[in-house]
Amino acid sequence: MGEEMQRGQFTFYRSYFEAIETLPPEDQLQIYRAVAMYGLNGTQEDLNGIAKTVFLLIKPTLDTGRRKAAAGQIGGKNPKQSESKTEATSKQRESKEKAKRKQSESNEQATRKQDESKTKATSKQTASEKEKEGEKEREGEIEIEKENDSYILRGAEPAPAPAESPVITIPLVDGSEYPILQKQVTEWQALYPAVDVMQSLRNMRGWCIGNPKKKKTKNGILRFVTSWLGREQDKGGNWNGQSITPASGHPGTGGPAQWAELGGVTQL
Repeated sequence: MGEEMQRGQFTFYRSYFEAIETLPPEDQLQIYRAVAMYGLNGTQEDLNGIAKTVFLLIKPTLDTGRRKAAAGQIGGKNPKQSESKTEATSKQRESKEKAKRKQSESNEQATRKQDESKTKATSKQTASEKEKEGEKEREGEIEIEKENDSYILRGAEPAPAPAESPVITIPLVDGSEYPILQKQVTEWQALYPAVDVMQSLRNMRGWCIGNPKKKKTKNGILRFVTSWLGREQDKGGNWNGQSITPASGHPGTGGPAQWAELGGVTQL
């Protein structure tokens, strides 16, 4: 049978004891010895009769114990169970590592979003501050314009309320409308003969409506008008590309009657 492994212990089940107790005392001793010899040393005693029968019934469980011991499984653990437990431990470790990586990625994503939110907030704050600075600059320009107008027009009395209806009005920064009279249009047409004064006044009104923050003050509106007309005159006028010259004291020939009414100009 070959050299058998000797063991320091083996499992003696209660079922062994209960089965052996049913035998006569002389058979009990033989079986106890046979079970101990086989379980510890792997040697099989010579038995006869009922004692041999009981031992053969017990022997398969003893063989199982010896195989487990030979495989190095302390306490009789099944190798497959050990492998299963090792695999489960490995899977558990991998699951924890995945959870940690996922948590780390989530934290990084949250940090990025927080940084983006801070950047956007800073950009909005910077834009708001720039807008406020721009408003302050515009307010400063209006104050300077008021001071300049006050210096230029110092000693001049406020214009009396017009007795006639204005031909057009230009909106001012305080929300009021500055009236332009026909006599002013006539005078400007004479001063700026290459310019269609009425069309330029309409352009000024449209510009002030489209740029409400750049509207002029009451003291500065006339300087605004004459500066506009002067620039148009310097650029060659705006009579739809037609050349014009001042009239020589009589209505123009071959041109619109409005030219003579507005400035005394005739077409070349």
